[in-house]
Amino acid sequence: MKYDRSQIVALSFIILSVGSVVYVSTAALNYLRFYPALSQVQFQTDSISYTSITGSNASALLAQITVRNPTDYSGLILGAVALRIYFYVQSNRSNTLFGNSSILTASQRPLVQLRASSTQHISISVPLSSQEAALLASFNSKYSGQVIADAALRVDIDTFLDSVTGSTSFTRTQDIPLSST
Repeated sequence: MKYDRSQIVALSFIILSVGSVVYVSTAALNYLRFYPALSQVQFQTDSISYTSITGSNASALLAQITVRNPTDYSGLILGAVALRIYFYVQSNRSNTLFGNSSILTASQRPLVQLRASSTQHISISVPLSSQEAALLASFNSKYSGQVIADAALRVDIDTFLDSVTGSTSFTRTQDIPLSST
C-alpha cells in the first residue's frame, strides 16, 4: 500500500498528538501526587554509635538515618541531612554533655532521588576532637548503659519548586541510647 505525502503528515500528527497526551497525562497525575507525598515523607535517626576511626587515634560518632517516600510520587530529592547531638544521663536529664553552645553538629548533602515507595539509608559521621572524645569516653564510662543522645535531625527535601520556594525542611528530635562499636 502506498501512502501519499498528506497521509504521512496526518499519521505523523496523530502519533505525535497521542504521544503528547500520554506524556502530559502522566506528568499531571504525578504532579497531583506532589503535595500529599511531601507531607508523608518519613525519616528517623536509627542509631548513634561511638567509634574509633581505623588507622588513627581519632574518634567519631556515627549516626544511621533512614528517609522514606512511601507514596507513588517520584519527584522528591533528599537534598540535605543535618544532625545536632548532645548527651544526657537517662536517670537525670539535667546531667548533660555537649549541651548549649557546645552541641555537636554534622551535615551531609546526599542529593539522591527518593523514588516512589523507596527508602534511603544515610550514614553521617560526626568527627570528635581529642578533647571531645576524651570527655565522651569519660561520660560513657561513668554512666555506662545510661547515656542517651538527644538527636535533632533536619531533612531537606528538594523539589521542582526549589527555585521559587527553596527546599522543604522537616525536623524531628529523638532520644537514642548511645552504643559503642
